[in-house]
Amino acid sequence: SLTTSQGNSTSVTTFGATADGGSFTFEISAVADAPTLNLATDLSVTGTEDVTGGIDLSGLVSASSTGGDIVGTFLVYLTRPVDDTSASLQAYLEGRGLIDVDASGKVIPRLNLVDGNGDPIGNFIADVGADKFFFAVKTSQTESEAFDANIVFPNNFATNVSGTHDPVMVKVSAVSLGGGGTRAEVAEGDMGTISIEVTGINDAPKVVLGAMTIGEGESQIFTGSANALDPSGILNI
Repeated sequence: SLTTSQGNSTSVTTFGATADGGSFTFEISAVADAPTLNLATDLSVTGTEDVTGGIDLSGLVSASSTGGDIVGTFLVYLTRPVDDTSASLQAYLEGRGLIDVDASGKVIPRLNLVDGNGDPIGNFIADVGADKFFFAVKTSQTESEAFDANIVFPNNFATNVSGTHDPVMVKVSAVSLGGGGTRAEVAEGDMGTISIEVTGINDAPKVVLGAMTIGEGESQIFTGSANALDPSGILNI
């Protein structure tokens, strides 16, 4: 007999026995097929460095699978422009201030993915040998999933430091899960590359005055009174 499985459907085909009464059995399980990505027409987003909760990336990418497979994970790769001349992606990301590398060689992300409540989502994975750095975000494990996340950049990070925007690029992929623990990822050419511009905001200066006493003449300038004034208790901008 020949048994085939695709999703929840199983088919059994029985063949005739050989002359000596022998028989043979095949058991074939389907493997996962790569999911299909659905991309928005415009994959560019903008935001300011002080936006609360990060810059919204939702509504740009979704994924669907067929044949009983499920969309198990979104992968968000940190990437760089095609004309970048850095020695490696790691060097580029360090130069942009998007990752740090500590004394032990551990790569630490300086940006993060969060949900609508500001809670971190996804695991950061640094494959230094392959020069790949990405977040793996688990889905709800259904046949159709939408990528829904906000990206949070380091404090005071902006892409228009020189006056012209140099966008941060992330490439979104998806992985399907099939029978027998098989998995398949979207081909690189079918991934969606999101361009993110972060506009810097000029922060107001902070002035702190320590303990001091203003004499009678100077006090009149601030208060109109001839009494000496100690401003340390009232002025802390």
